[in-house]
Amino acid sequence: VEVRDLDLHWIRENVGIVLQEPFLFNKTLRQNISLAREDAPDDQILTAVRMSALHEVVAGFEKGFETPVGEGGVTLSGGQKQRVAIARALLLNPRILILDDALSAVDTYTEEEILARLRSFMRRRTSLIVSHRVSTVRHADLSGDLVDQALLGHRVHAAVGQGRAHHGEVPGAHVERALPGVEIGRLGGVQVDAAVALQ
Repeated sequence: VEVRDLDLHWIRENVGIVLQEPFLFNKTLRQNISLAREDAPDDQILTAVRMSALHEVVAGFEKGFETPVGEGGVTLSGGQKQRVAIARALLLNPRILILDDALSAVDTYTEEEILARLRSFMRRRTSLIVSHRVSTVRHADLSGDLVDQALLGHRVHAAVGQGRAHHGEVPGAHVERALPGVEIGRLGGVQVDAAVALQ
């Protein structure tokens, strides 16, 4: 299905995407997180913030959720901006979740914390993770390699269907089935070398 043929309203309600370099508005943390759902209740905002490992950051700010972040999120680190964007996407509760190198600016400990919290969330929906880090994709059900905008192949991992997977291979180590000619293009303007689907 060509994305351009889908209804824009359906896409906005059903697809959550977090880019490597998310844009934040010159508003408060709460306003940036609840951008797609301005009427979201506090308990749902808190759940999304906890899942994105942002709760301690928010608690550390004197004004908490009412802290202004400045244009583009200038007062936050790169990892904090990514976690705000992840919380924003989770609050939407999308059927399809796309993380386009969305954990590249967080340390590996925080990355693992976020991924552990996201696993149950991602089991109930289609998720696509694009990453250059093997640690980000090791729990994938299915992984593939993107090179020069083409999907070269994919690997199905041992525990598909059991809600977990064992990533015993490094993306690019080998390809089980070649898929020549499948054009992927750029995701969020970033050329990537590994893509992973989680369900």
